[in-house]
Amino acid sequence: DEAMEWADRVPPSRVPIVVTLFNDAVDRELLDRNPFRGLGHRTRGRRDEHPPTPGEFDRLLAACAALGDYGPQMEGLLTFAAYTGMRPGELFALEWGDIDLKGNRINVQRRLYRGTIDVPKSNKARTIALPPPARDALLRQPTRAGDLVFVSKTGRRLSQATLSGYWG
Repeated sequence: DEAMEWADRVPPSRVPIVVTLFNDAVDRELLDRNPFRGLGHRTRGRRDEHPPTPGEFDRLLAACAALGDYGPQMEGLLTFAAYTGMRPGELFALEWGDIDLKGNRINVQRRLYRGTIDVPKSNKARTIALPPPARDALLRQPTRAGDLVFVSKTGRRLSQATLSGYWG
């Protein structure tokens, strides 16, 4: 009870630090249990956010023109993401070999997470459908020379920081 009262008074950014410190003390057998385990200021995340309307999405695609020659690549990325529901890190790690154009399937095997290629967030590979609009977006991609499906302006792997820079 005291731990819960404490967590309500502490800034949300500090709670995970304290939980981690006490977990480490338990791991080192300095404590028998962590009184803060399970505490945290859980947010609702993006669950209350709504996807863009068709009109908003069309405006987003039109805004890609601001990126000049890179605009078609970004438009393809956004269209592909919208129709497949893949996470950004999965898109950044997607390779042409993961895509079965004949079978209209995508093998999601990896993601880019904090600069490192890792397994998907679910910790296991999965196969998802490749809907026609996403397939068409792939076939229009101007850069198909390397293994990566979506690349930066310089032809390197995309990252969240790079993507944010383009939109900035």
